[in-house]
Amino acid sequence: MIKFILIFITIYGGLNLYFLQRLRAAFAISSFTLIMVILFLIMVICSHFITRLTSGHHDFAIVSAYIGNIWMGLLLMFIAVAFPMDIYRFFVILIGHVTSKDLLYIIPTKRQLFLIPMSLSIIIFIYGWFEARNIILEEVEIKTNRLPANIDKFRIVQITDVHLGLMSHDGRLNRILDKVKEANADILISAGDLLDAEVNNNAEYIDLFREINPKYGKFAVMGNHEFYVGYDQSVDFAEKAGFRVLRSEIVNIDGIINLAGVDDLRARKFSLGSDNSELDFLAKKDNVEFTVFLKHQPVVNDNSKGLINLQISGHTHDGQFFPYSLLTHLFYPIPCGLTQLDDDLYIYLSRGSGTWGPPIRFLAPPEVTVIDLVKG
Repeated sequence: MIKFILIFITIYGGLNLYFLQRLRAAFAISSFTLIMVILFLIMVICSHFITRLTSGHHDFAIVSAYIGNIWMGLLLMFIAVAFPMDIYRFFVILIGHVTSKDLLYIIPTKRQLFLIPMSLSIIIFIYGWFEARNIILEEVEIKTNRLPANIDKFRIVQITDVHLGLMSHDGRLNRILDKVKEANADILISAGDLLDAEVNNNAEYIDLFREINPKYGKFAVMGNHEFYVGYDQSVDFAEKAGFRVLRSEIVNIDGIINLAGVDDLRARKFSLGSDNSELDFLAKKDNVEFTVFLKHQPVVNDNSKGLINLQISGHTHDGQFFPYSLLTHLFYPIPCGLTQLDDDLYIYLSRGSGTWGPPIRFLAPPEVTVIDLVKG
């Protein structure tokens, strides 16, 4: 944990220092203003830790969470615009120096190098605020000959990365669950990160989830954030909300499909993961029904062929906002949506239903997923 904190402070502190440098280059600010800006930046750098430490003081923690996460969103958008502009400026100056030509007239001024990214970051943030509230119902169809004779279609509805926490409210969860109700699921699954932090209105959220009662039940697996919140608390919340939590186990759903689930890969770092590998318990199934595997992170075991037919994952949020989605793809090369990996092996990677950190999405809208297994 100490290593993570040091890495976070170094990287995030560096981004804030870059912002400060661009601000000072653009404006002649007084010593008092500079001190106030530095104090603000120190506060927002530490806000994520302050939020955790003050979680017992609910109102203060909420204010800290909003300030810290809104600033993070604005800063990341600022960097996404300002950094390419700085690269452009560097190469124009370099070319001018090499060719002995005066190209300064095509270089933005230092003030423009600050105001343009700042203005665009505010505009993108406002747009992203609304995009994060526009839940899309994504529908995909998988044809299989593994359904029983009396079943022509089986509908799986997936939510993932809801991240209920200090910045959540009933309206946000209602928008997600309205889409779930619209989908008319045979089974509802949560692929992890249902919780993001301790929430005082657990009872209200639990009641909303308990209004959803698919014919074949609700199932969930633990994501990495559930272990940050606390495993026991997360399982207790999920079970009270009507979910059966799958931990390295496989269940047969009324002779229609097999449903397997595993804790997130981070579980072992908390000494909470099962000692059984996913291949061990998947190999124990003794029937030929279509097998759905819930695994929070989109990492596919090379030896899972023949053991599962569909892996359902989340975790990446598709980067949550462009252009950071490009970085996400470097670490998780499987694209969002449905990907066929083999003749009888698919993975569906969801963009997620909520947000983490900045309460925005940009070119990565949230989703509730409908996966229809149809006979074919």
